[in-house]
Amino acid sequence: MIANNLKLKPYGWYGLCLICFAEAAIVLHQMGSEIAHAICIWAIPLCMAGYLMFMDSLVYKIKGHSLIYNRRKEFCLQLLLSLIFSIILEIYNFQLKDWQYIGLPDSRMMLFIGISVTFAATMTFMMLTFEFLEALRLFDRFKVPKLKVDRRILYAAIVSGAFLLALPFFIGKDVVIDGFLYMFAGSFLFFEPIVYLRNGDSLLKDLEKGKPGRLYNLFIASLIWGFLCEFWNYWATVKWIYPASFSPEIKLFEISLFGFFGYAPLALGYFSLYNFCKLFIKNKEMDVV
Repeated sequence: MIANNLKLKPYGWYGLCLICFAEAAIVLHQMGSEIAHAICIWAIPLCMAGYLMFMDSLVYKIKGHSLIYNRRKEFCLQLLLSLIFSIILEIYNFQLKDWQYIGLPDSRMMLFIGISVTFAATMTFMMLTFEFLEALRLFDRFKVPKLKVDRRILYAAIVSGAFLLALPFFIGKDVVIDGFLYMFAGSFLFFEPIVYLRNGDSLLKDLEKGKPGRLYNLFIASLIWGFLCEFWNYWATVKWIYPASFSPEIKLFEISLFGFFGYAPLALGYFSLYNFCKLFIKNKEMDVV
């Protein structure tokens, strides 16, 4: 499955060392080290950057090409889109107040750099994990009954998606289970039918062929992404918390178990948004994914 003639790129080992460095700083911080405290401010962006480097080198070893090594235009696109999407999430959070940040540095420059790196890396993190799972071809032989796609339903889904995307801005945060579920579902319902109708890289087309593999990989990637994000966040000095968490008695690190599984619809919505953006970009690099 892994090409024997290809080795992990050196930056992959550097990324792994970066994660170990950040984790060691967290341990030392717990023991009261002031120097480690200064490093722990950067724990989450360091871990995310290290993960991107290491995972990208694994993808290269399996496929012979990867985002960082030889698909850099696509890599830059993913970083930019991740940054924009994360800012949009923050706009929704300003209304819904699902999470808040603690331990933020006083320096505006440090704050800007830390937020920029984290926002640009987070969704790229998920997409790279998905690409790694796709390269393993674990679900290639899985089949499901072929989905019959009705265009009338697709158009209704687009309208419903637009409605759900707007809904959180017109409802109180205490009225609904979680307003972000409307946003996540709305992203998928709005963008996925458009991608399908424009003959893009659509999950619906996969299901139309009875191939659920990418959907399974996306679900697993979302859980890996969510688990690592919450794990690194739990021990970090600068972190996010969920003051209005549902089912607070059942938690995974800082997040409720119910909230943790929200990473899956978030990944689904972002995946459709990413493929929607690809409709307008002509790039040969993306054709080899």
